[in-house]
Amino acid sequence: MVPVEVVFGIMVLIFTLIGFARGFLKELGVTAMAIWTLFVLSLLGPLVERMLGGGELSASRAQWLCAGYLLIIVGGALISYHGETLAFGGVPPRGMTGAVLGTMMGLVNGYLIAGSLWYYMARFNYPIRALGFTAEGLSPAAMAIQPYLPPALLGQPVLLGQSLLLYLSILLIVARVIR
Repeated sequence: MVPVEVVFGIMVLIFTLIGFARGFLKELGVTAMAIWTLFVLSLLGPLVERMLGGGELSASRAQWLCAGYLLIIVGGALISYHGETLAFGGVPPRGMTGAVLGTMMGLVNGYLIAGSLWYYMARFNYPIRALGFTAEGLSPAAMAIQPYLPPALLGQPVLLGQSLLLYLSILLIVARVIR
C-alpha cells in the first residue's frame, strides 16, 4: 500500500492544479467553506464524541465516527467545487499574478481538505481498514507531519480561548462581504 504521506501529497498536488485552473477568487470561496467546515467540526465533534461514549470508543463506534468526519469533509469539498460556488467578488488578477495566486490558494485548499482527512483518520487510529492505512505502518516523515495537519494546527486556542479557525472564519466572511 502507498504510504499515507504520499497519498496526502498527491491530493495536495491535485488541488493545487485545480486552483491554478479555477483561479484565485473561486478558490478563496472554497477556502472559506473548508475553514467553516473545520470550525463547525471543532465545535460539534467533541459533543458528538461524548454522546457516543466519552473518552473510550469501541472499534465500531470509532469507525462510524471517523467515517462521519470524512464524509462531512468530502461533502463540504464537493459542495464547494460543484456548480455555482461561493466565489469572491472582484476582478480576478490576470497573467502571472493570477496564476500564482490561484495555485497558492489551491495548495492551501489541498492542505486543508487532504490534511483534515488524514487528521481524522489518525485521530481514530485509522479504523477504516478498507482504506489500507494503519498506525503501525507510518513512516518517520508521516509521524513528523501529523502535528501540522489543519485541525491540529488551526484548532489550538490562541486568543480568549478560541481557536484560530474561528478568527479565520470571521476574516473570510468579512472579506466576502466587503469585496
